[in-house]
Amino acid sequence: MYGDSQGASCGDSPGYSWVAVGQPVKVSDEQGKTLGLGRIENGYIKGGSCILKFQVLVPKGPQFYNLTVANFPAMPYRADELDTRLSFSDYGGSLTPIQG
Repeated sequence: MYGDSQGASCGDSPGYSWVAVGQPVKVSDEQGKTLGLGRIENGYIKGGSCILKFQVLVPKGPQFYNLTVANFPAMPYRADELDTRLSFSDYGGSLTPIQG
């Protein structure tokens, strides 16, 4: 799909992705106070998709957080949900959490 083989490095999905390397990732508390910032990093090709990574370190304490990726609307998460790996799809211009 991108002219690269499985496992090759990638930075976005040209013409198809609304999320790309360098775009911001923000975690805030329920009141909207920013707790941590990050950026989308280079990823790898898997199953014909570009898997991009990000990591944001935030202080423990709040029970609920809001995660904002690029220009998509904020998504609410419980503290224990953010301690696990999150996966999203940006197919079709919407950012959708993927279960599992």
